[in-house]
Amino acid sequence: MSENKTTRVQLINEYVDVVWNQQRFESIGEFFHPEAKMLNLYDEPVFNGIDQLRQNIEKLLGMFEEARLEVVQAISEDSRVAWQWRILGKLRSAEDMVGVARKAAMNWPEFRDVVLIGITISKFEGSLIKEEINHSDVASLLMQMGYQLR
Repeated sequence: MSENKTTRVQLINEYVDVVWNQQRFESIGEFFHPEAKMLNLYDEPVFNGIDQLRQNIEKLLGMFEEARLEVVQAISEDSRVAWQWRILGKLRSAEDMVGVARKAAMNWPEFRDVVLIGITISKFEGSLIKEEINHSDVASLLMQMGYQLR
């Protein structure tokens, strides 16, 4: 693996550890370009800029007690790193949920450990992440909560 590919994969792992697991949100600028944006699979913006990214991470982590994000695997090519991840933790309460998840959680008698899995493609500009495309498997999270998919 080339030096650049190794470095980018290492940056992803460091970002996950520092920002997500240590919750040092003030460090986001060490990993993300100031004009960074996140898109969903339909190229629709989820956030623009590192302030919105910080808010998004804080909101997601706020749903869990003792959440831990793990990088399952990462593959680097050119200026991109594709990385599969999972968040392990215990959901806090139904009030922290939105939409269908909140409805499922209201009928869930005991909050227990769950796993949210997903994949992110991070595009780098130099040594900073400039763009991310992200997808998480919300359906499997809902099924863990007892929601019946039709």
